[in-house]
Amino acid sequence: MSGFFNPFLRRVVFLGTPEFAANYLEPLLQEGVPIVAVFTGEDAVSARGNKRVAPPVKQTALQYGVPVFQPRQINRGEGFESLARYQPDLILLIAYGKLLREPALELPRYGAYNLHPSLLPRYRGAAPIQRCLLNGDNETGVCLMKMSLALDEGPVARSVTMPVSADQTYSGLVHQMRETALPMLLDFLRGFDPATVHLTEQDPAQEPSYAAKVEKEEWEVRWADSSQAVHNRIRAFDADPLARTAYKGVTVKLAGSRLYDGPEEKPPASASSKPTPGTILDITKQGARIACGMGSVIVGRIQFPGKSLISTYQATQGRLLSLGERFEGPI
Repeated sequence: MSGFFNPFLRRVVFLGTPEFAANYLEPLLQEGVPIVAVFTGEDAVSARGNKRVAPPVKQTALQYGVPVFQPRQINRGEGFESLARYQPDLILLIAYGKLLREPALELPRYGAYNLHPSLLPRYRGAAPIQRCLLNGDNETGVCLMKMSLALDEGPVARSVTMPVSADQTYSGLVHQMRETALPMLLDFLRGFDPATVHLTEQDPAQEPSYAAKVEKEEWEVRWADSSQAVHNRIRAFDADPLARTAYKGVTVKLAGSRLYDGPEEKPPASASSKPTPGTILDITKQGARIACGMGSVIVGRIQFPGKSLISTYQATQGRLLSLGERFEGPI
């Protein structure tokens, strides 16, 4: 444990659920931040329905001996009573999955802070990283915001900005955010003083946007879209759950896409149109090139039902994928 000490922060309660939040919880615990309790979502049911799986935050907290609570409601009843017993100086929320309301929001002595993966007021809401990639943004960031009753509208204490490359994926961007935002968060906690903490209201000149929760239908690749839109969709879900499409009557998952920047073949004079969107135009060790409504993309990896993720070239060698065949979608 590190020698973390801040006289104002002796009792911090952490709220979070997925791996994104666990990736911050563990280094905070390793630094000695006095996290006295963790509140997280309920255990999930496995895909086969015969096993319960603990959220990543719960797994991390238990490894470090931190008490874990999984209330259905945190704003009232037993959930709120459990939270109140810890008399927190500060609540730190990262991807908890539940909204804080009164009186929970008013419980911590110095307030509740939310680490939000966007440059507020852009992408308030549940899925800012996916929306950033789906929209092809070239810049994003992370804000540490003091929470208010309105969704993601509180004043910002700290923020960092980072570029988003054309081939950046969800998992890559999550890693980039952690590497950039974690030092910012630790610096804030180490130097926190309620008398001097500087909060900046979100810029009213910027038009707020909302990152709605991702629906299952959005995982489906729409091959009639432009190659840029198809690439954005695959990279936005280039981790669990993965983008998906239909191939020979079954659902397959895709990952590892990039835009094809070579020349597009012109159809023969006798051909009436360009290749049908979804058609596999070429397969090399670099991936399978697939026709889109405009342009084409190269897809590097594919997962068939009941199988592991493999390269599209391996799929060809195993006769699972064939040149000239067509992916179809939506499913």
